[in-house]
Amino acid sequence: MTSKTKKKTADTADDFSFLMPQFDASESGAHMPAVEQYFGLWAMDPVIGQQMANRMQGVNLLDHVRMQQTTVVVSGEKAATPDAALSSRRGSARILPGGVALIDIAGSIQKYSSSFSASTSTVSVRQQVREADRDPAVSNILIRVDSPGGTVSGIAEAYNDIRSAKTPVTVFVEDLAASAGYWIASAGDRVFANASARIGSIGVFMAVEDVSEAAEKLGVKVHVIKTGEFKGAGVPGSQLTEAHLGYLQSLVDTSFDQFVSAVATGRKMKKTEVKTVADGRVYPAAESVELGLIDGVKSFDEVLAELQSGRAGSASQTRSKTVSEETTTTNQAATLAEIKAAAPGCSNDFAVDQLEASASVEQVRAAFQKQQADELAALKTENEALTAKVDELESAAAATGDTSSADDGTEPVNAGSNAGDTSTDSTDPVAAWNGLVAAKQTAGLSRQKAVRACVAESPDAHKAYLAALA
Repeated sequence: MTSKTKKKTADTADDFSFLMPQFDASESGAHMPAVEQYFGLWAMDPVIGQQMANRMQGVNLLDHVRMQQTTVVVSGEKAATPDAALSSRRGSARILPGGVALIDIAGSIQKYSSSFSASTSTVSVRQQVREADRDPAVSNILIRVDSPGGTVSGIAEAYNDIRSAKTPVTVFVEDLAASAGYWIASAGDRVFANASARIGSIGVFMAVEDVSEAAEKLGVKVHVIKTGEFKGAGVPGSQLTEAHLGYLQSLVDTSFDQFVSAVATGRKMKKTEVKTVADGRVYPAAESVELGLIDGVKSFDEVLAELQSGRAGSASQTRSKTVSEETTTTNQAATLAEIKAAAPGCSNDFAVDQLEASASVEQVRAAFQKQQADELAALKTENEALTAKVDELESAAAATGDTSSADDGTEPVNAGSNAGDTSTDSTDPVAAWNGLVAAKQTAGLSRQKAVRACVAESPDAHKAYLAALA
């Protein structure tokens, strides 16, 4: 992509107010905006989504409606108050010192704001991005994300507006960017996260109940009068056929492919690489760096300070410049957080040595790879020596006819998990996982590609590794 040339005009940003529906609740006094959006496709961390659904089931709907009342009665006449619940969620990005426009995406994400939670409207996000992009005083846009995801509706449009911005866009993940939250986050030129963040949950889901057997036991027969095979699929009490399930799965698959394509474009990855990690899991921040899902682990203050100082963003930046290119052109000493991100599972002694040497991120990564390669070589040498000893004892036992002497309790070191196979017998799952990755790197793969390959080939070792880091 060519260099960003920001249009400096006095034009106002697009007015998205026409996209925000106005709800006439004068008859019922109820304010439940766009309630139908809850029943479409969702891209959300399933655990949080289920907890949210359980919470909503416990809501006293009558009290909720009363709290959302949008009309008042004055002297017997109805005086409709402004429908501000949605418009209040719109507005401008906060312009911070240094020309940084801060936009927050927090809570569940939906096309329109929800009356059930402090959700984020994608329409509002689009308006804020466009407004900031046109503001001559804005040199960088910083989007702060803390979201479990949300509805698929509206996500692609928000993603496209972020990708289309001529102003450099940095995304900071504060604790969580899952599903639709990560879909939007991946649109940024660069993506950072704090050390405790969880990233990913790439996927789409839909839940449909088939209660036809329960209805049959109650003597209830549901007839769906329809015009086509798939019209009315999922009506309570009616049977969901294999064809129905296949049709619904195709809808999910289409949205999933859009999700994967968006991440691949935003993160400059191949779709096959994205699909390797797109199994619905969230990943710790440090591992997300290895997988290519984010660019680094930093605090919000660090990212903001870099943007404000001009060290990490200007209107002349191009989106085609990758983080690896940026890090290789500087010898700036790595912070402790950057060392841990570049050398996941490293010992405290290793981290201290790198700090004392004022090593850069690339130097830390190279030193860690060399350390792992040396450890792997030493392990193989030890294994070969022990194997030779066992062979010697067995040969001696065979010559004397006594096999008891061959069993002296000595066993070869299990180098399987460190030699590229899928064994997870090591008592240290972190060391076992690092050995697997190191073996791939020894074969010529980069760190990121080695991690992705090991995730696909050794899922059990990867799960044990994640559990050990938790």
